[in-house]
Parts: sequence; structure tokens; C-alpha cells
Amino acid sequence: MQEFKIIELSIEELQQIISDTFRTEINNVLLTLKDIKSEVEYLTREETSELLRISLPTLQAYTERGLLKGYRIGTRILYKLSEVKTALIPIKTLKYKRR
Repeated sequence: MQEFKIIELSIEELQQIISDTFRTEINNVLLTLKDIKSEVEYLTREETSELLRISLPTLQAYTERGLLKGYRIGTRILYKLSEVKTALIPIKTLKYKRR
């Protein structure tokens, strides 16, 4: 059986205890989320081609040309989601730039 002790605390002391406890718990949650976010997400060839809206032969051609980097494990080829997103290059349009 647990013992309970009743002690006198000022409002400021109680606020400080609660604040410290919440701060510690929030930091723990943030560290957990950071760990989850830092995990690498891999896509299959099919998922990658659907994401980019290209065919599998086009995806293979992009990989052979070095536009995308594939990772092989056994007979499977996987792509890192972060690398697929960074491979997309913004296009500068000349629309409305008539001289």
C-alpha cells in the first residue's frame, strides 16, 4: 500500500512542479516524434511510378540515367521517398515574360 504525504505548497511552487512535469513529458513526446520522422520510408517500383505518374519502363530509364537512385535488396528495387521528392526540379516558365 502506498503512503500519501500531505505537504504545504504555495501556488507558485505547485505551478512550477506542474510546469516542469509537462515540459518533461512534452520533450519526451517530441523526441519520439523526431525518431519516427527520421526513419527512412522506402517505395516499391510500383509505388514510385504511381507517385510520379510514369510507367515502369520510364522509371527504369530514369534509374539507368541516374535521375533516380534505386536500392536493391534481393530481387526487389526500392526508392527512398525523400530522394524521389528531391529529384523533382522546378521548371522556370516564360509565361508572361514577353519582351
